[in-house]
Amino acid sequence: MAVNRLFLESAAGEHVAGANLGPLDGAWPTAHEGGFPLLQGLDPGGFTLFNRMQAFGLEEELSRLRSTINITEQRSALDSAINLVRRCQRGEKLYLRFEGE
Repeated sequence: MAVNRLFLESAAGEHVAGANLGPLDGAWPTAHEGGFPLLQGLDPGGFTLFNRMQAFGLEEELSRLRSTINITEQRSALDSAINLVRRCQRGEKLYLRFEGE
């Protein structure tokens, strides 16, 4: 199982935008690596929801993860995720939903 999609959602649960995170399968930090408390909490078999305030920490962790990856497709997926996170930070009543298989 893996986290494969990220959606920017309204408070009503309507999808505003989305990103395919499938290329990141195997690249997510594990609980054993440490230093990524938000990303380590992603549920690969369900969904994980973050609010606007959590998005600031999430941006830092995604940016740090991006700096460790050399595969173009994975970096592109992280760029898309970071863009959605930044949109969430600027909007009110917006949420980030990571979805797994």
